Amino acid sequence: MGTWRGHLRITYEMLLPILERAAAGATDFSRAERILYTACEFWAAVGTRSLVTHLGSEVVDNLQSAIFAFSTIGAEHVENTLNAVFSDLANAPTKQARLQCLAALEDDLSKTRDAVDQLIARFAEDLQECSAVCLDRLSSVRTVAHRAGA
Repeated sequence: MGTWRGHLRITYEMLLPILERAAAGATDFSRAERILYTACEFWAAVGTRSLVTHLGSEVVDNLQSAIFAFSTIGAEHVENTLNAVFSDLANAPTKQARLQCLAALEDDLSKTRDAVDQLIARFAEDLQECSAVCLDRLSSVRTVAHRAGA
């Protein structure tokens, strides 16, 4: 991975409105928006070496969400690495051992052969295209409904 430089432009452009809506108290996010958010936040935590903090006290739930997100965007190696860490975490007898397991996970993920930033960006582009199509269809439906009511 080298030095992580942040999300690619399209990723940032699609993530920012999600973050703004969340900051404003919105909770009605689509599954695709949740996947994008999860992948972005998790990958940023890997890139900034803050995965333990990111996962917090809900390690299992947050890892499961990340597995689903990375599976969806096609990051196979990341998905497999996250799946493998579950047994390691289950067999870790102490908190220190779990922290060591998560530190090793962070190291493994930073060396992934998946082009994660590009995969996230491609998912963001797909989300953007889908949003544009949905808006066009909604606009067409409203126009037809307006004409029918006139």
